[in-house]
Amino acid sequence: MDAGKIAPGGGVSRPDVGARPVEASTPQDSVALGSTDSEAVRRAALAKLLKHGTPPTAAHVFWQSDINDMRKNSRGGGFLPARPVVTPDGHCYVGTNRGELIAFDPEGKPEWRKTLGEVSPYNDPTLGWDGALVLTNEHDTRLLCLEPDGSVRYDTNLPEMARSRPEVDPQGRVFVIGDSGLHATHPDGTHAWSVPNPAQYCGFFLRPDGSAMVYGVDADAGSKCKLQCVSPEGKVLWGYTHEGRPGGMPATGPDGETIISDTSRVKIFDAGGHQLRSLDLGSDLDEPLVDPDGHIFVASQDGQIRSLDMNLQENWRVDQPGAASCPLALGPDGTLYATSVMGRVHAFDGKDGSRRWTCDVSEQLPAQAFTRVLPAPDGTVFVRGEKKVHVLDRDGLRRGNMGGEDYLTASREPLLNGRLAVTDLDRVYLIGPADWLENLPDPPKVTHPTGDVKRVGDWVIINGVRVPVRKQKA
Repeated sequence: MDAGKIAPGGGVSRPDVGARPVEASTPQDSVALGSTDSEAVRRAALAKLLKHGTPPTAAHVFWQSDINDMRKNSRGGGFLPARPVVTPDGHCYVGTNRGELIAFDPEGKPEWRKTLGEVSPYNDPTLGWDGALVLTNEHDTRLLCLEPDGSVRYDTNLPEMARSRPEVDPQGRVFVIGDSGLHATHPDGTHAWSVPNPAQYCGFFLRPDGSAMVYGVDADAGSKCKLQCVSPEGKVLWGYTHEGRPGGMPATGPDGETIISDTSRVKIFDAGGHQLRSLDLGSDLDEPLVDPDGHIFVASQDGQIRSLDMNLQENWRVDQPGAASCPLALGPDGTLYATSVMGRVHAFDGKDGSRRWTCDVSEQLPAQAFTRVLPAPDGTVFVRGEKKVHVLDRDGLRRGNMGGEDYLTASREPLLNGRLAVTDLDRVYLIGPADWLENLPDPPKVTHPTGDVKRVGDWVIINGVRVPVRKQKA
């Protein structure tokens, strides 16, 4: 399909999906925000709403709305919930397993619905810097870009089927990984260039200078891992291959350095791909993290968490058994988070390694594929387990959870005001901490970020607030 051509039947229509904002009138089925209803009524209502029997620990739902997604495909396989995408001003988009994209306003009311085609092709749209929505699928070569109101900006084709969600740079160029290579488009959706993949299974992310870092693993070559840096013009700038256990995606330093975990070694490369330093820590390492100030954080299989400077000198070290079983996470305020298999979340001061708090969320957190700590700029901490999302405050106190029999999927980052979008196969929710000691206020209004926006290493800094850049893994 040519760029800019709208597919037949691809118009925007108002959905008949019923929004269920929490301020619905029946107290037995919902909770009225800011109401004067008794504590018992509010707790019972939210317990019924979330279908579990511990009202005081139920996360507060600011709004919820139906999506009624598919649970099984034609071959009887099960679907996971679609990942919601939330804009900085609170609009929410959900690409369903049945091939629709539904838009919700900041109060959870459906704005529009667009039918996109095949079952399960358009989950997890990518939000562009200008608010556009970019979507690919695993059924054909289609690349679709929508305006925030659902109208089509362009509808075109990639050289091959996408194997990842797209990434969009500030200029509007789109980057997608396929089976054979990394593909880039111009801002109007026309093809710009393609570069062969360095390995069989690849992930990638965009760096501050506009280059793309591709990281891959060959399944038929033992544990050989390959790294490839591609310029914005599609030229391979440098590459690196290492043997041994894959240590996750590389990190980017404040001056464009590349930091990798190579089995038990931390290695640093300059912007041109020349190795600067290497340090053997004696045990297999997990994926490194780097903050905007150049502090490197890495967990090892022997239960050590370390902070290193850019010269690979140790700042501090703590013993935390099981820390490498789940990824580390860095909060906007510099707090470092680690989880353990037995369901504990640990918070450390990123400057000196002192332990701030430990919280037992009463759920095992066994798998890297599911467990993720999502710190919000206001201090709220969301912990996504396999079938629950737990809400903690800045002091590590439990302020709620939600979940049950079905899997949950959360947005990649919390909003700046400490809210998180979560989906199951029935609904999309906007959740936050529950406070049962006073009436719950309406969520504060959030405006689109303006002013100073810059990229430093693996972080986007918006008016001084640090937001991490998420990476697509191989």
